Amino acid sequence: MSLIMSQTSGLRLLLMGAPAAFLLMVMSPFSQVYAQEEVYTAELKPVNQQVSETAPVGRAEFRLEDDALTITVTASNLKPDTMYLQHLHGFMNGDDAACATPEHDLNNDGIIDIKEAEQVSGMDMIPITDNPVGLEIITDTYPVSSSEGVIQYSRTVSMSELKNSVKNRYGVDDLDLEDMVFMLHGVSPDMALPDSVKSAHGLPPQATLPIACGEIQER
Repeated sequence: MSLIMSQTSGLRLLLMGAPAAFLLMVMSPFSQVYAQEEVYTAELKPVNQQVSETAPVGRAEFRLEDDALTITVTASNLKPDTMYLQHLHGFMNGDDAACATPEHDLNNDGIIDIKEAEQVSGMDMIPITDNPVGLEIITDTYPVSSSEGVIQYSRTVSMSELKNSVKNRYGVDDLDLEDMVFMLHGVSPDMALPDSVKSAHGLPPQATLPIACGEIQER
């Protein structure tokens, strides 16, 4: 016991007298363990509530640990048993994306369509599907809501692979989640929308209409 106490006391005295640079070198591996995890969230708020029939709410979380990016989405107040498109939107030039507001309804038809939202949200760069890294926008692997109208989605992808895909497809050298927004799309296929409501990717406007959006921020 006395030997252990003597060794412990000696180590304490050594550290007390050590220069700051030495202490930083000794402690830095432990600091790096905690610095490796980054968490980003987007609080989802309704868009086009007057036509979406519900007021979708939820949260998207992006947890980065080393090269593993875990994407988790929870959304409620949705139509049951329905597939919803969800994307990360952003600008190829790195400008900050934001969620559209009624002032972005350029044609004054009372609806913010995807083309109007893209003014401030940017393009749909990353689809939140079974394979986000594939960047496949037209696919049937988007999440489907439960019988209670809830989406529970979780996938873990390689951040380096995702960055490479985005760079190769869009020319974005440095993918920054804080420059992006998370957007949820879709209303009933049989919902009547004015001809002024535009769409994208050859899909009907009912499929691409923004219904919830959240700006991504580091937590």
